Amino acid sequence: MTTSSSSILLSCLLALTLAACGDKDGDDGTGTMDGGSSDGGSTGDGGTETDGGTETDGGGDGGTEEEVFIEGGVSGNVQVQLFREVDGARENVAWADTIWADSFPFGSIFVAAVQDGKEGGLHYRGDDTIASPSLEGDPYALVARVPGEGNVHLTATLDFNGDGVLSTSEPFGVHAEEVWVTEGETAGEKDIVVLVDYDAALAWWYGGGGSCENPVYISGDAILTSPWAGGDVAVLAYDTEGNGPYSFDVFEPTTSGGGAEGPFSVGFCGAVNGDMRILGAWDRNGNSLIDPADLWGALISKPEVDGNPLYIGDTDITGLEVQIPLGDGTYDLSIVPFVRLTGNVMYEDSRSFDELPAGSEVHAAAMLYRPSGDIGVSTFSTSAYSVSSWDSAGYAGQTSLAYALWVPANTIVYLWGFVDHGPTPDGTVNTMDEIVGAGGAEVGGRVPTGTSDSNGLNIVLWDVPTEGE
Repeated sequence: MTTSSSSILLSCLLALTLAACGDKDGDDGTGTMDGGSSDGGSTGDGGTETDGGTETDGGGDGGTEEEVFIEGGVSGNVQVQLFREVDGARENVAWADTIWADSFPFGSIFVAAVQDGKEGGLHYRGDDTIASPSLEGDPYALVARVPGEGNVHLTATLDFNGDGVLSTSEPFGVHAEEVWVTEGETAGEKDIVVLVDYDAALAWWYGGGGSCENPVYISGDAILTSPWAGGDVAVLAYDTEGNGPYSFDVFEPTTSGGGAEGPFSVGFCGAVNGDMRILGAWDRNGNSLIDPADLWGALISKPEVDGNPLYIGDTDITGLEVQIPLGDGTYDLSIVPFVRLTGNVMYEDSRSFDELPAGSEVHAAAMLYRPSGDIGVSTFSTSAYSVSSWDSAGYAGQTSLAYALWVPANTIVYLWGFVDHGPTPDGTVNTMDEIVGAGGAEVGGRVPTGTSDSNGLNIVLWDVPTEGE
């Protein structure tokens, strides 16, 4: 881990009343201040099974249910793609046309297989880390461990500024379809694209230094109660809604008893005058990242009792204690990196889909880019965040088709519907003679995803004029 307790990252802490803004090269205190950097994506949230065996899940009624886990492989490629938004549409920026034509400028990439939690959040079922990404893209391979056979979502999070800590606002990508995990088998070619706003990247690169006037520090000891086998420990400050970290300290602990411990000091540029949630994490998987698959804990008021939130004013706070793990040691924030877009695909006059040429296929997709030209259905895996599809048996007798698309929060998607005409669909949509339609309220199907599910986003299909009309 390159970040040390003697460096400060001065950043714009937008969600709080903090005082300074700058880059991560300052050296006038302890701790690291990091507001994150984003193209609209964000990192994960929820539970991780940590015991390597079976999981007991009593739910909310006090009962117990033992889950037996199976393991299956997933592999593919991750590509980081720069873009600019021009006139409401994204346009790719080639690496060769940038100042980074010869060297990847960002940090590592964390790839994860996740499932929805029963009570919100996510379960992290397997992960891999690309430590030194390239401009051309890189392979990943992970083992997904799931309770019985089942589907997982595949995500990739970029450590944008290379500080070794994943924030909830890091650039984020997702494979367009859920992947079925089967014991002893590997699902391959599951590619993921991570989009990065080029102008935001330039602003970060040339951000320059900043001053930190009247810094405020919170300090104490972090105690790892699990056996320590190397790897850094971090203490991190999030807001009460789960965004962050806004500031953190990463350090190597020393062995103590059956675990490890070490002092921390987390700094803020000026008075916070508000509540923060203080968490701790141990880089248990040894990938030099503080990520959702690590072992997590929190500030405590006494052993095993969560002491959050912590009010931080304009004076230093000392004598704090952070325990790792606390509870089951999972990454437990209140925000989730995904939202669901739901609605219906339909014609404006509510005609039946039975009027389509026999054998046609219908697709609803949350696209990374505003559609232009012919689109191969097989490319949805990298050109769309999520897709729902129907064949003739699925739309028979229907005047509307309900869809649900699982997409990153806090980004832009382009919501479109396509028809691949029968009787023999050729696997290409958006051609001159095929039916398409856009969804949402904005021109071109542009939909800001926000932080909560969006319902009623209907996709209205447009007729294609026949010859002579």
